[in-house]
Amino acid sequence: MNTRRLHIGMVLIACLLLFGLLLSLQPAWAQPRLTASAPGNLPAATTAVESWTVESWDDFVQGVPSNVAIHALGNATLDWSWWPDGRVNAPTAQSKFSPRTTWALSTTGGVTQTVWLTVWADERQADHSPDIFIAQSVNGGRTWLPDILIDDACDPDDAPYPDCPGHFMPDITARARDGSLWVVWQQEEIDGDAGNIYYAASGASGATWPVKGAITNAAGKQHWPRIANSGATLYTIWESERSDDGDILIARYNPDTDGAWSAPITVSDDTTGAEQSQPALAADAAGNLYAVWTDERSDDDGAVYFSRWLSGTTWADGTWSAAVQLSAADVDWGIEPDIKASPDGSIYAAWMERVPTDPATYDFQIVVAHSTDQGATWTETVVNRLYDASATNAFYQAPSLGVMNPGRILVAWLHSPDSQAATSDILAAVSFDRSAHWSLPRRLNAASTVDVDSFPAVATDRAGGAVVAWQDYRLGADTHIFAAGYPADRYALRGSYQVAATPGGQVTWATLVWTATVPANTGLSLSTRVYTTTGWSDWITHTVSPVTLTHGAGEILHVQANFTSDGFGTPTLDGIQATYESSVALYLPLLMRSD
Repeated sequence: MNTRRLHIGMVLIACLLLFGLLLSLQPAWAQPRLTASAPGNLPAATTAVESWTVESWDDFVQGVPSNVAIHALGNATLDWSWWPDGRVNAPTAQSKFSPRTTWALSTTGGVTQTVWLTVWADERQADHSPDIFIAQSVNGGRTWLPDILIDDACDPDDAPYPDCPGHFMPDITARARDGSLWVVWQQEEIDGDAGNIYYAASGASGATWPVKGAITNAAGKQHWPRIANSGATLYTIWESERSDDGDILIARYNPDTDGAWSAPITVSDDTTGAEQSQPALAADAAGNLYAVWTDERSDDDGAVYFSRWLSGTTWADGTWSAAVQLSAADVDWGIEPDIKASPDGSIYAAWMERVPTDPATYDFQIVVAHSTDQGATWTETVVNRLYDASATNAFYQAPSLGVMNPGRILVAWLHSPDSQAATSDILAAVSFDRSAHWSLPRRLNAASTVDVDSFPAVATDRAGGAVVAWQDYRLGADTHIFAAGYPADRYALRGSYQVAATPGGQVTWATLVWTATVPANTGLSLSTRVYTTTGWSDWITHTVSPVTLTHGAGEILHVQANFTSDGFGTPTLDGIQATYESSVALYLPLLMRSD
């Protein structure tokens, strides 16, 4: 009985298949219309094997490196180390603070080398009446030559016991036309004037500073000067309190043709009397100028604003573009901006934001924005976020930018783990794709003794070198200037590269394959984990490729490449591939004929 039913069923199935074949052989005009009967759909399951790969530069930059460099050829290696940080200034008493950095090319005996320069305010000759000093490094920021006094030698403790002006907040640039060095600072005069902007100039060596003078002698406090140059022309921007709480002014000077600095013109366009402060300035090779600052017109806590002046525009009040806000509108504040121009014509701005998470809690984050159309539009990326900062009174502060080459961007900032403590760290992160993705931050200081009030200063050259300087309590009660340089003469001893595969649903992960070159005294392993319905699985480390994955099903595969080295070589990771099986539901409809 059962056998007979089975035979009848098989015959019916064969007839249906034959009927379908005959229908398919008819011309389209002769075929009856077939409709699927939804209630009668018959589900069937099968599996599809698919793969996920990391094999090109576009793929690699999606991941998160740590002490790892991503290269245009589409691979990853250990990055170069930074030189251990060291003291820049001479070991004298009293505090040193407010460092700023730049670089210049120096040619001796037909050999051209990069000279790194750091200026700062220094109280060694007069407590509370600092002078301006400069030091040079000719070995990439590893060590520093004896420092040099720029201005001035007044000592109130020497007869006839004069009153001495105070020099604060210096900045430095190397003029593109001839390599001469130009330094600006805020000077508080002995007659009680709240401060004006002064400058000094030197030949490329910086050994002597014979040219000095005032940029502005306006009423009211003039402070926070920043200097930039394009071609032959120098530009100095600063905050002026001559008429209200603070406006942003700028002056220019071509020493080849001008007798003095121009009269200042206004950059900021606020008319409410609110303070505009902390300006930063960038100039590109075409002579276009870009400025950012902290602005209180819409928020008493501050927001970051941007304006530009394009080359060829009249130099006068009102010729800078209307200021636009760059920082987010829904944060507690956005302050302490920096800006740099890239050789490829684009510009980058950075700032710090405090982000509310509840009425009484907040995070901090470092933001970088990139513009390829001279600041008309911007793309913003969060470099790093300090979660739950309010729980420990932690904060981020004062990001400083550098363009290491048109694609590689460096940003450094201060991290304080507790605002009630006096010491902090300097963190630095790098982007290999014009600020779209960022590495994990690395600490540059050897000891957590960075002054909590320090604003780190970044300088980068055309060859991919960098120097970061800051003020540090490492040597005792007084702050000193410390700096770290990149690259050192060997690779990082270890690093990692993390990337995630997200196929769009729950899959069964099958195999992992990677291709790499691993020289002697280096090592490379890959670790994996998957995200399941109950959370992340444990990490499993693999040392041989290929490998069968045993995590089971999950919707995300997290891959971490682990690099090690003795410092004199590096593994090269060329590609990663993971395969997975996904279940595919096929619905076989019952076909109904309707003539």
